[in-house]
Amino acid sequence: MLGTGLRGLFILILTWQLSACGGSDDKEDSKKYDKPYLQFYNGSGGSGSVFLSVDEGSSAGSAVYGDATSVLTLDDNDVDLTFTEKDNDGVTHTLEELSVKVATGHKMLVVLSGQDSATTFNTYEIERTELDKRFRLFATSVLTSDQDYDVYLGESGSSFANAHLLATVSANQLEQFDSWQTEDTSSFSQGEYQVYLTLPGEATPVFESSAIAFNYATEYTMIIRASSGAIKNNLEVDLVINSSSVNKYTSTDEAAQYRIYNSLEERDVIVDVNGGQDNQQQVTVPANAISDFRAIVFGDYQLSGKVSDDDNLAFSNRLLTLSQGRSNAIVIYQDEEQNLVSLNFEESNLPQSVEHDIQVVNVNPDYDDLDIFFVRQNETISTAKYRTQNLAFEHSARLTIKSGQYEIVMVHNDENNSPLLLARSEMLEIDQDVNYIVSLQASALSPSGYKIVLLH
Repeated sequence: MLGTGLRGLFILILTWQLSACGGSDDKEDSKKYDKPYLQFYNGSGGSGSVFLSVDEGSSAGSAVYGDATSVLTLDDNDVDLTFTEKDNDGVTHTLEELSVKVATGHKMLVVLSGQDSATTFNTYEIERTELDKRFRLFATSVLTSDQDYDVYLGESGSSFANAHLLATVSANQLEQFDSWQTEDTSSFSQGEYQVYLTLPGEATPVFESSAIAFNYATEYTMIIRASSGAIKNNLEVDLVINSSSVNKYTSTDEAAQYRIYNSLEERDVIVDVNGGQDNQQQVTVPANAISDFRAIVFGDYQLSGKVSDDDNLAFSNRLLTLSQGRSNAIVIYQDEEQNLVSLNFEESNLPQSVEHDIQVVNVNPDYDDLDIFFVRQNETISTAKYRTQNLAFEHSARLTIKSGQYEIVMVHNDENNSPLLLARSEMLEIDQDVNYIVSLQASALSPSGYKIVLLH
């Protein structure tokens, strides 16, 4: 048993050891930002995947519109950056070469903005500082309209009247926001806030975010941009932190939208979209046609449909969830028992000018699995770069292809693993800034009994 003096000495030594451990951690924290850092954000709506390489090395990541790379820790303050993109034939082309100097403890955020040949790579150097339960907030805009916006920040659950004007944000300029909070005017207390945008000097919001949780003691960069894909030109706000995860926010009053494809060859269909109260719409879609996009309040809906001349050929009460600021496609078809049914999927919200997110749907009841090939002039199905295989009946798949001319080929492998060529399209030009859908279906009007339909 330890004596009183010896026990006290033991406790003193243990306390010293624990203090030393804590001191080591504090010292490590003080060196948390002892390197230069780099991050890339793609804010060009006319681009595809843009790749970043550093000092002629391997790729340091890539980003599509509205996304960012992870933060890269640099070994040197002076670096050469190369930004590249691949063309329709997979050939790499250089978009920009930059030589930048990044101070130790700072992050260089490179932001691509603009369209087509009028693109700009802007560099913004942000000092990284240690924060305790607080965050710092920066903002820029990549809008091609060059419209300025006043940015307000308010506590979640409060009204716009209680929000605080931070600054006016312009395209291709970075603003650091000051806080109204007395603890530290250069940073904000962690918590939930709402972001509001107004036209300069006006007091009516044109954008109001849902509650945004600023939970990290770090630097946030708010980027104002336009929506793309099936829903274009609505205001959206991206929040970029020190990872490749970019949180995206639409305005709380932004609608959803949908369109309907009727794959039946000789019968019109009537579709009801019922959200209760005043959120009800009825759409008549002719045979073998796709409707226009229809805007509607986002939410959960009952989807019902019937053939216009036969009430017995119908379905009802299918759940349809339409998300805010997003677009859904609904495909009406007949199953193996000739019942009228539907499937739906969310369409891509990425630009479709360089790369195209093709949604392929199998509504051919004769085959439970199909292979689909997008074949260019110098290819066969065995060498085709773009394909989706084993697509089950009543399912859809998405693949990304480059702009160009393609013959679309539908193949099934029978029980002897012998391929059957069921249908092929003519050579098609896939190059418009639209969302494409490819439907694989049976056809009594086609010599082979099957057909491929390209929709947009």
